[in-house]
Amino acid sequence: MQFYWSPEFQGGQKSYRSQKGIYSHFFTRSYLPPCEISLLSINVNDIEQLINQQLQGDDNQPDRTIACIEEYAKGYKTKNLIMNFGDDFVYTSAEEIFEFIEVFNSTIQQKTSRYELKYSTFTEYYNEVSKEIREKKIALKTYIGDFLPLYMQFEGSTWNGYYTSRPNQKIYLREFSYMASYSTNLYVSSQMFKRNSLLLQQRQMVNTLLKEQSILTHHDTITSTSVESVLTERLQKLNQTLYENSEIIDDTIKQFMLLKLDYIEPMILQYNQESSPLIKIVNGMNNFLIMHNPSTKEIAFPHLRFEDDGSFLSLKVWDDNLLQFDVIEYDQFNYTDCKEQKLQDIYPNIKIKPFSFSIIEMKYGNDIDEKEMHEKQTLPKQEEVTQLLNHGNIIRDTNFNKKYKSSVSNSADDYYIELEGENFASNENIQNSKKDMEITTSQCTLRILDIQNSRISLKLRDQITEHSIFFFFEIRYYQSYDNGNSETSGIYVFKTKDADSKIYNLQLKQFHAQHGDNVSQFNLQFSSEQDGDAQIFIKMKEETHETGCGEIEFDVHSMGIEPNKDVTVNWIQPDISNNGVFYTDSNGLEFIKRKKKGMHEQDKDYDLSAPQNFYPINSAIFIEDEEDQTQMIVINDRTQAGSGFREGSIELMYDRRILSSDSLGNPENLDERYEDGTPLRTNNKYYLRFTNSKKHAFKAIFERTFKTFNPTQYYYANDLIKVPTKKQVQSYQVNYKNFQASLDNLNIIDLKLSPDQQFQNITMWLVQENIEMDDMSHLKIINGIQELIKNYCRLLSQGEDFKCNRQFKIKPNKLTGQYLDLDGKEFKSPDSSILKLLAFEFEI
Repeated sequence: MQFYWSPEFQGGQKSYRSQKGIYSHFFTRSYLPPCEISLLSINVNDIEQLINQQLQGDDNQPDRTIACIEEYAKGYKTKNLIMNFGDDFVYTSAEEIFEFIEVFNSTIQQKTSRYELKYSTFTEYYNEVSKEIREKKIALKTYIGDFLPLYMQFEGSTWNGYYTSRPNQKIYLREFSYMASYSTNLYVSSQMFKRNSLLLQQRQMVNTLLKEQSILTHHDTITSTSVESVLTERLQKLNQTLYENSEIIDDTIKQFMLLKLDYIEPMILQYNQESSPLIKIVNGMNNFLIMHNPSTKEIAFPHLRFEDDGSFLSLKVWDDNLLQFDVIEYDQFNYTDCKEQKLQDIYPNIKIKPFSFSIIEMKYGNDIDEKEMHEKQTLPKQEEVTQLLNHGNIIRDTNFNKKYKSSVSNSADDYYIELEGENFASNENIQNSKKDMEITTSQCTLRILDIQNSRISLKLRDQITEHSIFFFFEIRYYQSYDNGNSETSGIYVFKTKDADSKIYNLQLKQFHAQHGDNVSQFNLQFSSEQDGDAQIFIKMKEETHETGCGEIEFDVHSMGIEPNKDVTVNWIQPDISNNGVFYTDSNGLEFIKRKKKGMHEQDKDYDLSAPQNFYPINSAIFIEDEEDQTQMIVINDRTQAGSGFREGSIELMYDRRILSSDSLGNPENLDERYEDGTPLRTNNKYYLRFTNSKKHAFKAIFERTFKTFNPTQYYYANDLIKVPTKKQVQSYQVNYKNFQASLDNLNIIDLKLSPDQQFQNITMWLVQENIEMDDMSHLKIINGIQELIKNYCRLLSQGEDFKCNRQFKIKPNKLTGQYLDLDGKEFKSPDSSILKLLAFEFEI
């Protein structure tokens, strides 16, 4: 029953396991109590009837139950046993459940005093059993394998459908979690070194946010499987909590900005809304946009989205050195989305430093005077080319044979696709419209070579190394197993008839290559026979990387998928030979090596090739060619099911629309619709990277992941109260430089703060990148943390640095114990671990 789970993780140089492992436990009957004690009929009105049925039907029943418990206890090496009384949705009859447990306890006690039954949380049980194991030196067995994908219950039923079910709910829950973490950091920082009148409100709100966040971790909520019974009510509660929180953020955020603004309002993400907020400007009023970067990574050219009403847009950014708003250039891309809304995406030419603000003054049309209009005549920087593909003369939709040559060749024309005997790459129409087919940065060029249905062929070329990579992006689908000789596909189970996925039938309507100074993108619009339009944006930003090209962003906006299809997004790089091996972050940010499973069912009308190899992907998946030391990485924005078991390919489940039920307790199907009856749309975002070592792969993953986990926060404001003095700005710049140096010295890539209930003791959580990093001495870390807290205090104090000139008493949190020797002299990390978690408490 009890064991330690010690999976093997991938490090920067080699794999490793934790020294002790994770305490784990099997239950004999899922959440149900052992010994055939049933709670399935707990909803009966007469509790006595249930008790009579289960314990008092005859005089021997308690004795048989005790004998069964004795057998149950033999599965334990400890005297502390856990007996769970639960089942799906039994909380709806909590009063009856507890009454039953009381009668059960008293009945057993009448027969024997051998057992002491106590109510307990799992934490309390874990603390007791850990103490017993330690004191009695009990040795438990260690399991080094995996539990996923889970194959159980029914024939051919692989429990991985819930990883991806309801992606819109999953991103909303994740965004709420981000906001809860961000707000807690903000409120703790507000009170850390200078108490203010918001303390009571902030303290209450932190408790509310943490409570709501903890409820989200319940399996029925985090998997988003039950909308009717669980999620609808929870989403309403989360939305209400966000609005209540926004009122406190308004007053809190003012404390951290040198430029004093009023009437501040945060932009709150709405359910089923895209992650990029739609910014609205009110004519005749001052309009300020505040952007706050809460991550340790710089944010370059932030994405802003406006309605396109044809008005000219003026943007000015606050410049601390000039002490005024100064005109900025920006890239502007106009387009019409799937809902026929006319929009413009704006990328201002600014970079927001870690833990910093950027403030933009926005004006539309009539609010711009003639002088300012003259200054803005050359802005925005935009060059847009549109091709309507009515006759297929630019991109042909026909079957073709692919011929590959080595992607490491220096020749720019060494790849070709034959179209009806013609070399596509040398097609005269293509050559004449080269700018229409590619987007560029100063380092890299991305070119579309071909589009057929939903298959896009691309070539990425590094202009510095003259290295070219050819790859495909495809939207595909598996036909859901919706009828046959065994249980069908559903919310919990991804089950299919197909050994391989098929190309999703989309017809290309329009193709735009849109070029800016800092951001360029392809905008592809498709139509579907059944469910309307789809849109795919493929973007590159101006970045400089020593290890090759930077991220390629894929924004996939669906039209609402067709029924009984499990739709995947796929990236294929034919030159990568990964031999069925891929790496997933299924356990937080630790990566596990997965190997293709080959379990086959003979003479069945379903196929397990894909379901048995799909794992939960929390933030990233990659494949590797070990011989060439090349990696292809895909980073996603929400939990999804995914795999890399096919050669040179990564696939992630985009969305599922299933009309059948898997008979696993939830009668709700996956046919979500809007009020007008149209299928629910999904907007997912992915980041593609190619690297040439695992070290670089991990660095690329962490850089993007911690930006995703700490998204830029947007605020409106419409009243400028006061500008800072030159002395205030200079003081801030010195303090910021010292704070950034403290982060760099400790190699910190994430920082979080959590308070006790009184906001008196603060825990600082630090994520430290540990790739090729020497172990730091205990003294160096303690001194580094002291300096970090002091510099953070100075950064927040805005001129009252004297409050920070004291020695903060810090102590390592107990969760750091796995890295800290008992004598406290040396911090140790597992060999080759890629991340280290440090937690320190200090009093304010």
